[in-house]
Amino acid sequence: MTLRLQTALDSEHTRVDDPVVAIVVKDAKVKGQVIIPARATVHGYVRLLDRQKNQVAVGLEFKELRSAGSSTRVSLRLVEVVSQLPGTREIEIGSLERKPQRIGSAGQVSILNEPAGVGTFVVPAARFRHPHLEMIWQALPPK
Repeated sequence: MTLRLQTALDSEHTRVDDPVVAIVVKDAKVKGQVIIPARATVHGYVRLLDRQKNQVAVGLEFKELRSAGSSTRVSLRLVEVVSQLPGTREIEIGSLERKPQRIGSAGQVSILNEPAGVGTFVVPAARFRHPHLEMIWQALPPK
């Protein structure tokens, strides 16, 4: 599902454990049936913010989906960063065990496979600010 952050990420001001809220951009469907409607919100926290000289690593964890007055616990995996970020040219996705693989053309953002539910991406810039970062996340099966 495509999520757009409603909480701005700012490498200078965002802190670990800050709450984040994202909105579902379009209906998420399985076999043609809407399972998560557009405009539902997903709530979570910043789990990592590591500023290095020429890059910033950001880890987000979403834990709750809210829609039509109800809420459900969720576990999501970050698949892709869609938004263009400073100093980026093409998207990369990878893990700690293997070299990143290019999968798109929106930015040169490395996505690391972290513990279930935590999506970590690395922005190749000393700092960045993004008011409405758009990302694709995949729901993980319940444990």
